[in-house]
Amino acid sequence: MIKWVRFFACAISLTGCACMLACADDDESSGVPTSVATLDELLKVDCVAGDTFNTFIREFDVQAYCRNGVWDTSEVTATFGSIYDSVNHTLTDLRNNYTYKTGTFGNHVWMLENLNFKPHDYDYDSPYSLCSDDSEENCKKYGRHYASKALNEGGYCPKGWRLPSNSEMLDLMAYACERWETNPNVGYLSYCHAARYLKSTEGWLTNDSILPGLDSLGLHFLPAGVYYDLESYGFLGVKTSLWSQNGFFTIDTNIVYFNYHSSVHRGSYYSVRCILDDSVSQSYKPKMSTFTDPRSEREFKTTIIGKQEWMAENMRRIPDETWCYENSYDSCDVYGGLYTWDEAMDVPPHYFDTTVVKSFGEQGICPEGWRIPSLADVKELIAYTQSQGLFPLGRLMKDDDSWVDSPERAGTGGGLLGFSLPAGGYGYKKSDNEYTFTESGRQARFWLRDGGYLQDKVPRYMYVRVTYDENHVKIVGEEASRKYSVRCLRDVE
Repeated sequence: MIKWVRFFACAISLTGCACMLACADDDESSGVPTSVATLDELLKVDCVAGDTFNTFIREFDVQAYCRNGVWDTSEVTATFGSIYDSVNHTLTDLRNNYTYKTGTFGNHVWMLENLNFKPHDYDYDSPYSLCSDDSEENCKKYGRHYASKALNEGGYCPKGWRLPSNSEMLDLMAYACERWETNPNVGYLSYCHAARYLKSTEGWLTNDSILPGLDSLGLHFLPAGVYYDLESYGFLGVKTSLWSQNGFFTIDTNIVYFNYHSSVHRGSYYSVRCILDDSVSQSYKPKMSTFTDPRSEREFKTTIIGKQEWMAENMRRIPDETWCYENSYDSCDVYGGLYTWDEAMDVPPHYFDTTVVKSFGEQGICPEGWRIPSLADVKELIAYTQSQGLFPLGRLMKDDDSWVDSPERAGTGGGLLGFSLPAGGYGYKKSDNEYTFTESGRQARFWLRDGGYLQDKVPRYMYVRVTYDENHVKIVGEEASRKYSVRCLRDVE
C-alpha cells in the first residue's frame, strides 16, 4: 500500500512563485486587497506599512504583511504543503514543486539531498539564502545556504518536516559507525570514521591523509562549503556545515563535529537537511527471561535478541575476590564486578596467545553453557538490530538510570532492547596492588574474548565501549590489566 503523507488541504497550482489561490474565498473584511488570484498579483499591489492581507485555504490561515511598501509573502509560501511518498521514497515540496529523495534510518525519515527552497527576502542587506559562489547551478547541485534566521524559521523545511537535533544527528552518525563490519578496510580497532561513511563518493578533496567518502548510508553529503559572512565563502570540496535545532554540525575531511547556539556565528550561512516531523514507529518488544547461576544461586535477568540470549546484567562477584568500583560491594550489586582480561577469560595471568579461545574455550567466568562475547557476536547483534530498524546499538544498550544527563547529545535506550547496560566505569592499575576507578556514570566497558595482538610491543585485548556523549558502540583494544565488566551470552534457536 502506498503511503502518502499530505501536509496541505486544497488544490494548488504552482508556476514559479505564482501560487494560485484557486480554492481561497475572498475575505471582504481583510482590507487591501479584497481579491487576489496569485501571489505575483499581490506583489504588484501598492501597500502602506502596517497593512495586512488575509485569506483562507481550508484549514490553513494565510497572511501577508506590508513591509517597506512591498507585500511580504514569506508567510504565505510557508503555509503550502508537501507530499511524502513512503514507497517511492520521495518528498515533493509544493512551495516550488521540487522533489527530493528520502531514506529511513532507525525511527526517522531523512531528506537525502540538501534543501533548495528560496524564501522571499525583504531584507536585501542580509538575504535569507545564498548559492555557492552565487551560482544557481551550485544551488541545483548542493542546495542553498541559509542564514542563521533559519533556526527561528524551522530551517525553512517543507510543511511537516523539521531540522534535526544534534542528538538525532548523533544517531545518524552512530548508524554509520556501527556499519564498520561492511568496511573492513577501515579497521575494527579504531574510533568511528563517521565522516568517511557520511561523505558522498564524489566531489570531496582526497590526498594521502584524507580518505575518500564511502557514502555507506546513501545520504550523499556533498562538500557544499560554507559562508562565514556575506563576503567570505570557501571550503567547497572540503567541508559542509548544516543547521540543526541546537546549532550546527560540520562534516569535515576526516571528522564530524558539533557546535551549539553559544558558538553560532550569526553571519554564517549553512546548508539544511530536514527530517519528517513524525517518528517511525519502533514496535520491537524485548523478550525478557531469567537464569539462575548454579554456582552462586544468583538469578540474572536475560534478554533474547535475534538468535542470541544476553544477560541483562553484568557478572557480579564471581569469583568472590572480584574487584568492585571504588572497592565497594554495593557497587558490585549495581554495576557488577570488574575484571582483568585474564580474570574474565579464566586463564593464567598475563597469558598472551592468539589461540587462547581454542586453548581455553569460550566460557571464561560465565556459567556453563554461556560464553564471553566475541567480535563476531557483537557484529551479529548489530546486524540483527539494524535489520529490525533499531539503531544505534550503543544508545539502545544503555539503562535509563545510571548515565549522566546529556539531553543535547546522546540518550538512553528506553528499555527497547532490555539490555540495561549500566555506566559502571572501569579501573586501571595505579601500582602493583592498587587500582584507580573512573568514568562511573559516563562509560561502560565490557571485555570481548578476542585478544592477542601487539601495539607498541604491548599485548592488547578487545572490548566494547559505550559512552554517555555518543550513541554508537566502539570496539577498542587495551592492556589486559584494565578492570572492565563482563557480559555473557548464549545461542538460542
